[in-house]
Amino acid sequence: MLGKKLSRLPRSINSRCKLREAEKLGKKECLINLNLTEAQKMDKRSYKQGDVVQFNQNMRGVKRGSVWPITSSDKNKITLTNDEGKTINLPIDQHTKFDVFKRSEIGISKGDKIRITKNGFDAKDKHMDNGQILEILLVRKNGHIKARNVISKVEYSVPQDYGHIAHAHCITSHASQGKTVDEVFIAQPSSTFPATDLKQFYVSVSRGRDRVSIYTDDKEALLHHASNMRDRESAMELLGKSKVQSNSVADHIIRQEMQKQPAPNIRTKSIEKSELEKSHYHEPEPEI
Repeated sequence: MLGKKLSRLPRSINSRCKLREAEKLGKKECLINLNLTEAQKMDKRSYKQGDVVQFNQNMRGVKRGSVWPITSSDKNKITLTNDEGKTINLPIDQHTKFDVFKRSEIGISKGDKIRITKNGFDAKDKHMDNGQILEILLVRKNGHIKARNVISKVEYSVPQDYGHIAHAHCITSHASQGKTVDEVFIAQPSSTFPATDLKQFYVSVSRGRDRVSIYTDDKEALLHHASNMRDRESAMELLGKSKVQSNSVADHIIRQEMQKQPAPNIRTKSIEKSELEKSHYHEPEPEI
């Protein structure tokens, strides 16, 4: 989604290109959440040297919110070292108390819009919410950012070591809730149709004040999915569907196997009347 009119886009692009040519486009280190599952966190092979671990709870010798780069990783242990040179072994049995991130880098300049990707605090202890959109006012050489909330106009001082940011030029439908812009560009290819329904589509198209442009590779299928009012199902409903599907699949396999097996060969034998009479047993009558 873009918050500027289409007529302003060329000017914005040209300005950004000039900043790149003049080497005035600042660079900021950002952290991308690897979203490891519990099983992956328990597997030492999931940890790579150069990735970073951020703790979301206080632990012995570790402060909540602190970031620790992974300096070594093998089948025996994962070693972390902070900026002060302190070294600890990662307690993977307490995997609920930390998240693992990958280092990356984005180019930013004055006037860009960024999105906060994790709750945190700025250099002046102002709370920054996940999903918050900020407009960059100033980028210092050391990576420090001065930014402003595009709605409340509150200013923030984003410190150099705060890496939970991303460009806000393109965001998901879910992240766009509560935001309104002049013009919206929606990319909805067929690969997204399993997650498409009336509620999701309404959120996307209702973000624009003046104009909405939709790009898709299957218009008819998009209209079909976008008209479907799909209610959110509970875990028990999903489990029930899974059991029904499993039973139907099992029944289908059994029927196929029965069709493959040949019918039993039933042999009949004619019996002569004389043989039947011989085999018939007559109990003698008692004498009086």
